[in-house]
Amino acid sequence: VITPGPGASGSLDTIPVVMLSDTDGAILVNQMLSGPVVVFMGNKTGLFANDLGLSSGAALAPKQGFVPELLAQNSTEFNFSVGARVYNPGYQAQVNVSLRATVTSPAGNLVYDNSVSGINIAIGDSIDVAPGEIFTLPDFSLATYPVGTYTLTYTASLDSLDEYPSDNSISYSFTISESIYSAAKIDTVTGLPSGKTFYRPSTNNQTFSICSAINNPNASRLAVEGLYFAATKGTVVPEDSLIAGEEMNLTLYKWEDPFVDLNDAIFTVAGGGFTTLTEMAQAYFYFTDESQEGETVYGAFAAPVVLEDNQRYLACVQTVNINLYMGHDNTNYTWNTDYYLQPICPNESDGTWYANGFGVDVPSAVGIKVMSSAGIGISEINTVNGSAYPNPTSDDLTISVEGEGVANVTVTDISGKIAATSVISLVNGKANFNVSALEVGMYIFNVVLENGKTSQFNVVKK
Repeated sequence: VITPGPGASGSLDTIPVVMLSDTDGAILVNQMLSGPVVVFMGNKTGLFANDLGLSSGAALAPKQGFVPELLAQNSTEFNFSVGARVYNPGYQAQVNVSLRATVTSPAGNLVYDNSVSGINIAIGDSIDVAPGEIFTLPDFSLATYPVGTYTLTYTASLDSLDEYPSDNSISYSFTISESIYSAAKIDTVTGLPSGKTFYRPSTNNQTFSICSAINNPNASRLAVEGLYFAATKGTVVPEDSLIAGEEMNLTLYKWEDPFVDLNDAIFTVAGGGFTTLTEMAQAYFYFTDESQEGETVYGAFAAPVVLEDNQRYLACVQTVNINLYMGHDNTNYTWNTDYYLQPICPNESDGTWYANGFGVDVPSAVGIKVMSSAGIGISEINTVNGSAYPNPTSDDLTISVEGEGVANVTVTDISGKIAATSVISLVNGKANFNVSALEVGMYIFNVVLENGKTSQFNVVKK
């Protein structure tokens, strides 16, 4: 927690002050450009006679922000429980309170609409409308799930006028996606996981990783292709302000520690629960220019990895730069974590793992890019490992591939445009290649051997 200082003129200030993030501040400024803005600061308990309230930290959200359509084929494969806590911060007891929950489809149609009423709440008290409580709402499920973004909304109502209705409603979005799995909600501008809030550990000297956990009864339908993430540089190291050339380590682990849920004794030990992580895929991503800072980017693995049913995996993005902050979302999974008791977005700092990351109200914005696993086994037979070093480089590099003899190399930029072609001769699996004619940026090397086998890897020209 950072405490705002008074500055040169702080002692002259006579009105309440709060400190906001850059993101929230920008939102307020944009609103102020459109007209007057009223900001509520403080605690409204006892301020109004008739008043209800909801909190994003006391409501069941959808299980994920992005759900691949291959994991949501029907009502049994994808569904979630619905519920929220209704508060009475007013100085009048309330009777006949109601809570309504709705879900709208990507087409804007109401596909779920349920409510409970007759709830009585004493002064300063609250009532949970949730599974296992006196008042409940049906689980949400659909027979089919068209691709697109859905919105879950909770609304609390009195049978009289609510004197402060601004906090009577909360909403969450979830997206049925063709190719992404993520805890973060959608960025409606990019269509990718929203990672506009950036964090790093307060005490960190070596490594910092953000992760997304995935575990599903039908996971074998998927193959992981790569990871989405966002990052930005801090200001505490002035000489380290540029993100171009920054290296990020992308890893997919099979998470084989034996536990049922977060109540397991394995998590009572600091860093416990993360002792059996088996690497399934690894790649490096290199930022190529400053326009990528703060934006969601994508790094691909050399080959897709088919997942197993009912097996936990961790998809992680790691940096060794203590001046780098990584993107997170603000979807609040507090109630979900207490209810489902499953890890969502663990993180790592200097080798110590934290099952709930920076907090279950700030999930990482790691997105897992997936594809259908159908036919992957056949294509993998024709794929061999390959790499290049040094990487990044400005001129000469060595291509290393599991193969011998003549091979064709095609170099494309990230837009898919061919930048260079060449024929190389692999001796002991290695050959020299010169990239001095290429412009600065990231390139994809595709190597085809005489026997038809292929290899693909990324190279950064600096």
